[in-house]
Amino acid sequence: MAEPTTADAMRDVFRTALRDVLLLTVALTVIGTVLGAVLVGQRGLWGGILGGVVVLLVGGTTPITMLLTARASLTAALAAVAGGWLVKTVIVLVAVVALRGADLVDPRVLTLVVVAGLLGSVAVDARAVLSGRVPYIDTDAAPEPGDSREPSGEADSE
Repeated sequence: MAEPTTADAMRDVFRTALRDVLLLTVALTVIGTVLGAVLVGQRGLWGGILGGVVVLLVGGTTPITMLLTARASLTAALAAVAGGWLVKTVIVLVAVVALRGADLVDPRVLTLVVVAGLLGSVAVDARAVLSGRVPYIDTDAAPEPGDSREPSGEADSE
């Protein structure tokens, strides 16, 4: 049986982050929808639902992107995350502009759900990374015995 690699350990961390973001999103959507419906009415209900969609879009795409690029180079992973962030920002801005004049959604409920979800997703991601067990040294990258890159233990004679 092969030993797990650093990429496998990182994928486990990102799976944990994705699972926790999904659970957080469902909980916030349910709480925001119920409280919005009770306190504001139908507009609050839609504010909670749309807030949950925004949280899922913004909070869930980063762990998904990292899962998909775990075996890629660091440059490719960072480019994917930065590109995803840019796309998410444009989508959220378009949605905010489109919903600005709409009477369908209560903006207070939408804003509260989105802010709570974004702060929560950052906390969930940080917890997943800090509690993840990722090795510092990738054993696949270690030099083989007798490799010229391996230190010989002898000091230079100069």
